[in-house]
Amino acid sequence: MASYKAADTYITEFATQRFDTGTATDADILPTATASLNGVTDGSFSLTVANITTGHYKITGTIPSYSSGDVINITVVATVNSVVGKEVIDTFVIDSKRNSDLNDFDPLNDIVANVTLVDTTTDVSNGVTLANDAITSAKYDESTAFPIKSADTGITQIARTGADGDTLETLSDQSDAIDTKTTNLPASPAAVGSEMNLANDAITSAKYDESTAFPIKSVDTGSTQIARTGADADTLKTLSDQADTAQTDLDTLTGADGSTLATLQPNFTPAIAGDNMNLADDAITSAKYDESTAFPLKSIDSGSTEIARTGADGDTLETLSDQSDVINAKTTNLPASPAAVGSEMNLANDSITSAKYDESTAFPIKSVDTGSTQIARTGADADTLETLSDQVDATSTHTPANVVASLFSATPTAGGVTTFEEITNILYSMARGKIIRSNNEYAFYDDDDVTLLFTMTVAAGSRTVS
Repeated sequence: MASYKAADTYITEFATQRFDTGTATDADILPTATASLNGVTDGSFSLTVANITTGHYKITGTIPSYSSGDVINITVVATVNSVVGKEVIDTFVIDSKRNSDLNDFDPLNDIVANVTLVDTTTDVSNGVTLANDAITSAKYDESTAFPIKSADTGITQIARTGADGDTLETLSDQSDAIDTKTTNLPASPAAVGSEMNLANDAITSAKYDESTAFPIKSVDTGSTQIARTGADADTLKTLSDQADTAQTDLDTLTGADGSTLATLQPNFTPAIAGDNMNLADDAITSAKYDESTAFPLKSIDSGSTEIARTGADGDTLETLSDQSDVINAKTTNLPASPAAVGSEMNLANDSITSAKYDESTAFPIKSVDTGSTQIARTGADADTLETLSDQVDATSTHTPANVVASLFSATPTAGGVTTFEEITNILYSMARGKIIRSNNEYAFYDDDDVTLLFTMTVAAGSRTVS
């Protein structure tokens, strides 16, 4: 019995033969193979059947994840010469190991658990030899094994934790904290009380507390003396505002140049209510003029100042302007010398179009044309070109179909037997159709490659067509 493990490639073969003669014979259709797991059909084990030679087949597949000890049966169903047969062709048990996986043990050379066994003739008390890299992190138990048993001395002496339990890790952390604080210290740090310079722009509005800090501690004198508020608490700001107000009032009294009032005032007597006064240029503006009550024209003007007034019909310049615009729109495009009624006029090119020409009432030909422009007119019997054309069509028998039929029925050859249609078919067959040769005989077919048109037999010095 074969030995297989899960995921192995499964291959086996079987044969088919006729039941009545025993002769190796292929099945009527490709046989099928199925697997059963511990007596139950298992579709997860996919099997492929392939034909090798007559009556000889091969089955292949990949064994699923079966467990060790599972029993697998392979069954084949085949139909040979219309007779259906079924047979279990293979049985095997799933193993965790195959025989080929097992190796003979050499006690002198093989390594077990990374320990090289010593010769049986050697006393074990002499010690054993460890294989290279035998001690790994997995082999070393840090909770019980300590490679250093006592304090080292000399060049191999190591640092141990003291009474406070400090290790290299804790000392390293403390050193990092100290380094962070001392890295940015200058080479010569300033002592307490040392004088220091302020950086440019060090005193900002955020640094200066105006409620408690006063940079001026006493009244300045000399060139640095400053103005302080008096008993009425006036500041430079309030004094500046009062000066601005006084200057505005002064400008109003004196004029733009500041001296006109003092120079001219003695020459004038102040005006009183009701006195005549001149208006300044541009004194009357749209805001000053009340159109509902003020009328600058009180009587009809005359001479150069006469103005147009509305007449009895109430026309104004606005209505007259509108009427003028309408007249202008109609007269703008008039020519310099308009045509009089009845004048001869030329037609513009292409002015007579299909839309302009009324065929039911207008006839451009008024008399019989002669010479090169003469046209056909209806005679006494009222025949037109249409009726004459119909008569010609009725008398003609040369339709396209008649012409083709007449041409194809003609026999243009000297023998007077072969028609033009047969000649055309032969030429077309030789150029397009299928040709089959059998010895000296050639069969020519139509373009459907089925219809035989003619057969030609070629002999020495002659040809025969049938």
